[in-house]
Amino acid sequence: MMGKSYSRRTAGVTEKNATFAFSQKKHTQMQHLNESQRYTIYRMRKDKKTQSEIARYIGVSQATVSKELNRNADTRGRYSPKMAQI
Repeated sequence: MMGKSYSRRTAGVTEKNATFAFSQKKHTQMQHLNESQRYTIYRMRKDKKTQSEIARYIGVSQATVSKELNRNADTRGRYSPKMAQI
């Protein structure tokens, strides 16, 4: 969908006919965690590291780590990388 043309003021300068694409939201492509990343999550959680620390270390968002821990926990709430990789 094409954006609409508007005039806008930026830093004291008026830009005429600036085009804004309102409905074209870019989504980043989601990648699956690999076995190595999952075992790293497991080891770091055992060492009492935070989700943010783990995320920075393996190069993913904190939300990805959170979802992984919640999605692949056993009935006692313990994370199992072996079950996650299946």
